Order: sequence, then C-alpha cells, then structure tokens
Amino acid sequence: MFYFYRRAFLLLLLLLFLIYLPCIMSSYQIEKHEVKVTLKLIQVYVEDKEGNPVDDLKKSDFIVYDNGKEVNITEFEKHFLSKKLKRSGEIIPDKKGQKEESASFLNRKFFFFFDFEKNGQEGINKSKELALNFLKENILPSDEVAVLVYSTVRGLEVCEQLTTDHLKIIQSIKRLKSVPGGVDAGGLLQFLILSPPTEGLDFRQDFHNDQKGLFSYESDIRFAGTVSSEKILRRQIGLKFIETVKNLADSLKNIPGNKNIVYFSAGYVNEFFYTDHIFRRSYQDMVKELSASNCLVFAVSTETPLGVLTGGNNQGESSLKYLAKESGGRYFGNIDNSQSIVDDLQKITGNYYVLGYYLYSDEDGKYHKVKVKLRGGKGKNLKVIYQKGYYNLNHLN
Repeated sequence: MFYFYRRAFLLLLLLLFLIYLPCIMSSYQIEKHEVKVTLKLIQVYVEDKEGNPVDDLKKSDFIVYDNGKEVNITEFEKHFLSKKLKRSGEIIPDKKGQKEESASFLNRKFFFFFDFEKNGQEGINKSKELALNFLKENILPSDEVAVLVYSTVRGLEVCEQLTTDHLKIIQSIKRLKSVPGGVDAGGLLQFLILSPPTEGLDFRQDFHNDQKGLFSYESDIRFAGTVSSEKILRRQIGLKFIETVKNLADSLKNIPGNKNIVYFSAGYVNEFFYTDHIFRRSYQDMVKELSASNCLVFAVSTETPLGVLTGGNNQGESSLKYLAKESGGRYFGNIDNSQSIVDDLQKITGNYYVLGYYLYSDEDGKYHKVKVKLRGGKGKNLKVIYQKGYYNLNHLN
C-alpha cells in the first residue's frame, strides 16, 4: 500500500510540473548568443630572391594570424601553371608525365583598369600596349577579363563586363581613346581652375557651397584657408575617385574568387598623399574595401622616367605602392619594362597557395588584419605576398 501511494504522489508531481512548465518558461527571458562559423580563404604568393615562384611548400610551412591571433589552417591548395604556355592558352607540362591543374580549375579574373585622369597620352598608349601583350601571350581560355576606364568627367565606365571572349576584350582596348590629363597630369585640373564654370561640372562652386562632405574636421578648415585653390580642387577630385572605387569594390564582392585588378596610373603626388590627412585616411579606407572584396591590385606606374629624374610633379609612387601592397598585389615602377611586367603578372596570378581557416565569431563588421609568415628559416630568403585584411561580414567570404 505504501508503495502505491508513493508512486501516485510522484506521478502527481510530474503532472503538475508538465502543466506549469510553460508558465515557468514564459516568465524567464532566455538570451541566445549565436556564433557563426565562416571559412576564410587567403591567396598567398611566395617567390625567391630571383623573383621565381616557390612551389614546394606544405601547409605546415605557413603561419597565419588573424587580428594578431594564430589560427589553425584547415584548408590548403596549390595552384601552379606550367612555365611554358602556348598562345592558345594550352598548358604544357614541364616534366614528362607531370600532372597539371586544368585551366578551368584556375579560372582567373582580370580587370584592366585604365585611369585616364592620372595619366598622359604616352602613359595611356603604353598601358594599352602592355594589356594587349598580356592577352596575346599569357591569357588562358578559361580566364575572364573586363575593361574599366576612369576619367574626371565621365567617372567610371565599364567598357566590357567579365567575359571569356578575349577577342572582344582586345577590340575594346584598341578602341580606347581619350583626352588624358586630370588631377596630376595637369590638363583638366588647370582647365577647371582657370576656365569659366562648365554647366553641370562646376567643381569650384560645389566646393564653396557645400563643404560638409569635404571638411569634417577643424584641421581641414585650416587646410582650406592656407592652400591654393588648385590643392583644394585636387582633394575634391581625389575624393570623388575614392568614392567611385569603393563602390566598385562593393559591387565586386559577390563575384567568387580573387579579382586581379591591373591598374594603369601615375598615382597621386607624394606631397599631396602625405600632407592631406583626410584624403589619406579616405584612400586607406578605399584600399581596405578592395582587400575585403578579394581584389588584388597590380599597380603599374605610367609615370615617365624623365618626370622622375627632373623632380616633376607626377611622383605618385607612394600611393601606388600602398595600394598594391595592402591589397595583396604588386607595384610595378616603370611601364617601359613591359615584358618584365607581363611575365611577373603571369607568375603571381598563375602560381599561388590558398590557405583556409575557420572563424568562430560574430559578424561584427570590423576590419581584421591578416599576417602570413613562414616557419623556421624558410622565410629568410623568400618574399610572401598576400591579402592584408578583410571585413568580417559573412557575405564577403
């Protein structure tokens, strides 16, 4: 009898618990903290002292830091083209029986970006010639190519979208014609300062009427009061270019894989790049946006050697070097070395490692700095080129 009552009592308690459980749960607010797991991929190029790609490294040879913390490399791939390519793009093995990666697996993406604003006619002509040489000698059938042009008046123009129709790309580049000169070439800048305002293009009036977008800090007001109208206009045109490129990076972020931007420009004058702090900060933000969208910029300086030797105003080396380094690309200082640049572009974009690691964190939207090193003494005589960071947003990975 005792056993019966005890069992009935326990069943009653269980019944009461089930009845009142929803009420108890509703009186408590349960905090959920969702942590998302994201796979981050970093493309890395390693070369020796002679500039040749190093292809014998293993996953264990690499160390990756994300915001200063070492991460566990879980994914590892090698992508290496043969040293010999037929003009048709067919891969030829270097060694008998050596297995090569298929061209379709590599699927490189190139954006030839011609900056007519910061260029002269000679620079534009040499840029077109270099791009055509690369397409003739090194392009693979599966490579996608696009053509972009930037000018002060027209802004950014997409002459050709990404396509594997390389003949269409060649024809598009050959058709490119423009009156060069802008921020640093002097032509358009001088015209805007000395000539009467053009309808719909009065940069000077825009500057005097609406300074909020340009001068957000007290130091900038002092800047406006102590410099010539040419420098003020230079900043305004420069900020317009920066905003355009940031929008471009945003539009490219959803295209999978790395985007190789071959950027032909004379860059921004070193004095302007270093002394105008607001412009410099905006420029740095632009580069971060490019890096976060997996855009590697290969900056080709179109500045003539004569201008460098005579101390001319077109010394834009620093801005181009910064753009290339921080995005994971490379800076080429003399467009006259056309064949060398073409060969190096092929080496870097066709021979690389992919390192992958998982992020166990919220999508905080913050910029994460990335650092890649080689273990032990391997990195002593080798150069490692890679993307320097990214924004922690899930749709970017």
